[in-house]
Amino acid sequence: MIKKVFSSHTRFKNPTFNNGLNLLLVDMTEESTDKQTRNSAGKSSLIEIIHFIFGADNDKNAFYNKEVFCEDYFNIELEHSGKNVVISRSALKPSRVYFNKRIDIELNMDLDIEQDEELGLYYSSVNDWKRAVGEHLFSIPSNNENIKYSPTFRAIISYFARREISGGMLEPKKNSRQQQPYDEQINISFLLGLDWTLSSDFQVLRDKERALKELKKTLKQGLLDTLVESPANLRSQIAVLNGQVAKTKSNLSSFSLLPEYKQYENELTKINIKIKNCIDKNTIENELIKSLEDSISEDISPTYESLQHLYQESMQVFPEIVKKRFEEVQVFHDSVIRNRKLYLDAEVFRLKNSITDRNRAISQLTQRQTYVMDLLHTHGALEQYNMLNSDLLKKQAEVEDLQKRLKMALDIEDAKPRLDMERAALMLRIGQNIEENTALISKAIQRFESISSTLFEKTGLLTVENTGNGINIDVSKQGDKSKGIKSMQIYCFDMAMISILREQGENIDFLVHDSHLFDSVDSRQVAHALVTGKDLANQYGFQYIVTMNSDQIPYEYLPDGFDIDSITVEPRLTDTDDGGLFGLRF
Repeated sequence: MIKKVFSSHTRFKNPTFNNGLNLLLVDMTEESTDKQTRNSAGKSSLIEIIHFIFGADNDKNAFYNKEVFCEDYFNIELEHSGKNVVISRSALKPSRVYFNKRIDIELNMDLDIEQDEELGLYYSSVNDWKRAVGEHLFSIPSNNENIKYSPTFRAIISYFARREISGGMLEPKKNSRQQQPYDEQINISFLLGLDWTLSSDFQVLRDKERALKELKKTLKQGLLDTLVESPANLRSQIAVLNGQVAKTKSNLSSFSLLPEYKQYENELTKINIKIKNCIDKNTIENELIKSLEDSISEDISPTYESLQHLYQESMQVFPEIVKKRFEEVQVFHDSVIRNRKLYLDAEVFRLKNSITDRNRAISQLTQRQTYVMDLLHTHGALEQYNMLNSDLLKKQAEVEDLQKRLKMALDIEDAKPRLDMERAALMLRIGQNIEENTALISKAIQRFESISSTLFEKTGLLTVENTGNGINIDVSKQGDKSKGIKSMQIYCFDMAMISILREQGENIDFLVHDSHLFDSVDSRQVAHALVTGKDLANQYGFQYIVTMNSDQIPYEYLPDGFDIDSITVEPRLTDTDDGGLFGLRF
């Protein structure tokens, strides 16, 4: 229960609250002029303070970020089970929530607490506070991290302190105009005790359907042709690649690794060079032998007559020089011819021996060449093995990629029928859940109808329906669809929710309605709403806070003995510059 709302700002009015019905009233003073209005007296700001302290996002345009308040702390004193704690928050450090006591111990809350020695307060992060207070007030499970869509404290508390500024008073099932249908379904299902995970699954299904729709639109535009092919084409590519993978695996399994492969390759190159050099030298020397043999056959001694004729001519030209006898000349000449032939024969013999030796070397080299070539042919190098293995891995990766693309293609091809089946299955499960929880649903419907019947006229019926778009929990429209009727539907819905939760033993024990809820409501309806609200608050043990202009109170329709003064919050606010909640205008 909220005992007090106060601030460190010296002019703040610090209203205090009691059990049951509390009216925060704004009076019009005798000094008021036509230009003065009670719309800025702070009635709605009270609800904004409650939300700020209970973990709302730090709105840069909110009053607590104005220069006049940006260093002030706003506080709520709560009472639970006879224990009082103060929760505080400031725009100075909006990521923190402060406590005057170890609230984790005082209220047995699962909360990580640290101490600010400068302020003399304890604090936690806003996110941890939201998680812990959600579990404390509404039993919201805190182990939903792995569930994309789940009940949240901020969504649920917004049904118990509706904000007019965010559209929280448009219809019963919406806590703001921006709230998405799935969020309504999940959080209201949770409040009614239904299986909210079905609504969560339904939103996941909608996400899939939306993604499929976008994907098909993209495919239709031809933007993903390189990524998404027909399943038949992909299967063919996979079959071909699997054949290549099998062949490469077979080659690897039969591969004989030769560690000295490179050395043998080098040796074979050297052998080839040696054989070529030998063959080249043999060719040259065979040519030389032929030339020498031709020279030998041409070296024949001249005839006696020609040699004598040459000798006589020489005697006439060089008489002093040519003194030898002709017989001596002929002997000398025969000797030269004979020695030259001997030399040439010896050279031919040497060359033939050299060629023979070389042929023997060629034969030996050829044998080694054959051996090395056979060795290299039947074995492989480490580099070759690694190349084969790398090729295998590459092909296997290509197969894996193609299989993923095939799965994507099949998913796209089969997605619509599968999603339709999933939707049908979900609808069946939701229907079963509704049937299994008939008692809970009936209690909520009866409670809503009971509250509605206390008003001047019935506002409609609470309905729980299984639709093609998930569970629909709403209030049926009956008769007049005016804003006043809509407001009373919200009133009945909120009263039904908090009374049921209190009956179930939940710790949430306050409901706040802004004056905007009653702006368009008939005075008789307002009177009935105040009376019913007071009775329900007393019956189920919760606090009902209503902000209202004093001239909105329908005194003429209230029953005798309904004491307004006893339920009026102190201090009363006025429409003067310093009479509002903040004590000043800004």
